[in-house]
Amino acid sequence: MMRFMIASLITWPAAIMDIRLKKIPNLYILPIALTGLISCSVRFGLKGLGLGLLNMMVSLLILIPLNVTGSIGAGDIKLMAAVSLIFTTRESLYFIFLSFLAGAAWSLIRIARRKELIIRIYTLRDYLMECFREGKVKRYKSLGTENDVIPFGVCIFAGTLLLFVTEVW
Repeated sequence: MMRFMIASLITWPAAIMDIRLKKIPNLYILPIALTGLISCSVRFGLKGLGLGLLNMMVSLLILIPLNVTGSIGAGDIKLMAAVSLIFTTRESLYFIFLSFLAGAAWSLIRIARRKELIIRIYTLRDYLMECFREGKVKRYKSLGTENDVIPFGVCIFAGTLLLFVTEVW
């Protein structure tokens, strides 16, 4: 229970930074990763350190391809990988899923409020056809407004809260 609370306390300031700065600085993420590695090794010894690094690597392997498409920022990826050091592998995967679920819900609400569903569907269709035609994954082109970008740090914070609620209660 304590590690879920810690994860929420860690991601709350990151969400605020992402809203205000539109990024999550490395100087914030690095101490989280180091603390997570130390915690893993103190709790479970060398085996814990290995499991923590495995969680971090699995998170990176899942998330880095999403950065290639422009779906998620590098700071978000590093934060999620650092936070995953706190969790078991199963919890880390669930945390990533819940964070993206929060992001999807936020996006759908924004699209519905702006009445942009049809244009978003056509934009996604065009993007997928272009990737298929060229045989490679490309960066996804937004509609061109700054308001298209969601501060995903907020979704990461929501993912930790949802994990806390679903795992503890």
